[in-house]
Amino acid sequence: MAQSTILLLLAHQSLPGLEGLHPKLYDAVKVEFEFLLAQGIIRPSKSPWSSPLHVVPKSDSTVRPVGDYRQLNSVTEFDSYPMPYLNDFAHALHGKKIFSKNIHF
Repeated sequence: MAQSTILLLLAHQSLPGLEGLHPKLYDAVKVEFEFLLAQGIIRPSKSPWSSPLHVVPKSDSTVRPVGDYRQLNSVTEFDSYPMPYLNDFAHALHGKKIFSKNIHF
């Protein structure tokens, strides 16, 4: 899996702490994070930075945790070529037949 580094313009500024989740959502979010951790999609972090977490219900009654990174983006050093152009990626999909509803696969 690819790795990247986020370079910050302001090295000592930190973002606001996370707010607590509603108890009804906590267990569902915990299950999703444990799955993502087991798959190697996410990893534990000791960073002093944090971002708000929103929870979006999916049609199959599971949840999708979504990070709000607007504040982090505002202090991130601009990268002029962070990822391939969409058209280059789209050419790689030509003739493929398997797609996933899961954004991680």
